Amino acid sequence: MMQIEHEKLASMSLGDHLEELRIRLMLAIGGVFAGMIIGMILAGRLISFLVAQYRGIMEEAGKEPSMQFIEMADPIIVYLKISLFIGVVIAAPWIIYQLWAFVASGLYNHEKKFMKTVTPACTILFLTGAAFFFKFVGPMAIRFFVKLDYGSDFLSYNPTLRSYISFLLTLTIVFGLGFQLPIVIIFANKIGIVTVDMLKQGRKYVIMGLFIVAAVITPPDVFSQIALAVPMFFLYEASIIFCQIAAKKKAEKEESDSTDNTE
Repeated sequence: MMQIEHEKLASMSLGDHLEELRIRLMLAIGGVFAGMIIGMILAGRLISFLVAQYRGIMEEAGKEPSMQFIEMADPIIVYLKISLFIGVVIAAPWIIYQLWAFVASGLYNHEKKFMKTVTPACTILFLTGAAFFFKFVGPMAIRFFVKLDYGSDFLSYNPTLRSYISFLLTLTIVFGLGFQLPIVIIFANKIGIVTVDMLKQGRKYVIMGLFIVAAVITPPDVFSQIALAVPMFFLYEASIIFCQIAAKKKAEKEESDSTDNTE
């Protein structure tokens, strides 16, 4: 059986893989454009919501709410950014499916069974990570920045709408992607790249790595780095538990099959 699968896998040339990649990319981009059309309808409402959120935080801090445009094209750029963001979120399940469909084309049949649960799991984790930042971390970060005036009356917090929107949208996507960590770990364990013991022994290096990754992909402030690294570490621990359960079930199944064959 494994020999047949190997021959089937080997039959795909580099050109076939590149063509598969091109098709998947085009389909994913098409999904984003379709979602962006809906995003253009909803963009105004989301901008109004985010501006109202900022106004509320400023008033809560006892400061005069103020935001500005600097560049001539800022209003349309903000509108397009919001539309694209909504399009990506709407198309996220479709994009994830295309990604894993491409990966699956280079896997054995027994590995592809795992992929059937990947798309919904990735989608749920992405939306959870995005919502976690958008609902909790984002407002907390804004409050932190607004109050960081070094006790000086001379300094005033007056960001551009463009920088405010870019900050929120970028980190919303980053948190969504960061929450994909369990899928990567479980998949690596499934195909034999890492074991549960390796995951446990590498825990201290993973903690360091998570903070380094968080420092690279988030803005240069400690708050955002910690807010991303901490939940990612808990997701890492949850992945280890899941891999342990999967390994136990696999061992029990193999033992049961061995007993049946003996009888």
